Amino acid sequence: MGGMSSSSATGPCARDRASTFRTYLAHGANMNAAAAAIPSHRHTVAYRLDRLRELTGLHPGSADDRERLGLGVKAWLVLDALAEVR
Repeated sequence: MGGMSSSSATGPCARDRASTFRTYLAHGANMNAAAAAIPSHRHTVAYRLDRLRELTGLHPGSADDRERLGLGVKAWLVLDALAEVR
């Protein structure tokens, strides 16, 4: 995604951030609903979303940035899947 280094963009932490963000979107950007769905604590969801903001410069609380992040996560998932195939 955007400004992520290669070490930040791979591995279980990146997958957790992407999964958390997708769940956050699926639950109408409601942190409590996303936490219940994962299941995880609301603070864990907040931390992952803050980390995503730090790495990309995009704020998950902003509608415009959520759209960009959503597209970035989808692109990252496609690239990640392609890398696994190779």
